[in-house]
Amino acid sequence: MWPKRFALAVSSTLIFLGCAPEHTTFDGQTNSDNALKAVASNFKAIDEVIFQPLCVRCHSGPKAPHKIDLSSYEAIMNNSLFPPLIVKGKPDSSSIYESIKSGKMPKNGRPLPAEAIQSVREWIEAGALKDEDSGGGGDDGGGEPPDDPPQEPPD
Repeated sequence: MWPKRFALAVSSTLIFLGCAPEHTTFDGQTNSDNALKAVASNFKAIDEVIFQPLCVRCHSGPKAPHKIDLSSYEAIMNNSLFPPLIVKGKPDSSSIYESIKSGKMPKNGRPLPAEAIQSVREWIEAGALKDEDSGGGGDDGGGEPPDDPPQEPPD
């Protein structure tokens, strides 16, 4: 009887570990931790480093908890949810920010580093723009100004 119980215990453990969310296995993975700490305050970076790897596994599709879908910018900005996930310019009124700041999310995972939480806050404060919306009309914080057409020197 003992070998059957041992085999059952080992297989159950392996199944459990195989079903554990990936974000719970960051220990020793400094690249993942560094990426979270260095995430820029724009949607593309936050989506690539936080939403897609840590949230979309649960929060996407029709069976997402509380119908919270984080699989795309358009889904995140869905205005039919209450409380709203994002209130542009107001992180403290945005439930997504409050959930990660409080450590409730990611569920069953390590809380996000303070730097990553601050990036989400700054993105929301700046209007929670989709990246292509943020270009044109303002200082983007870097890069060179556009080249003016060459002009002939005065005589």
